[in-house]
Amino acid sequence: MHQNDDNEPKANGNSQGSSNDDHVVLPVEAQGRIGQHLRRVYGEILAEPLPDKFSKLLSELAKSERKE
Repeated sequence: MHQNDDNEPKANGNSQGSSNDDHVVLPVEAQGRIGQHLRRVYGEILAEPLPDKFSKLLSELAKSERKE
């Protein structure tokens, strides 16, 4: 069985010897701010009207599915 040398990348792509279990825990306040920002950004995107091009494509798809 081949073992990783110290300078070879590990399975997670990190050559520093970190395992996949290493992670950073953000403070609750930071998590809250990130969550609020993501909700606002995605909410704005969801509120945008569907472009006519996509509406037409969806209509055509629905028509073709009914014919089958």
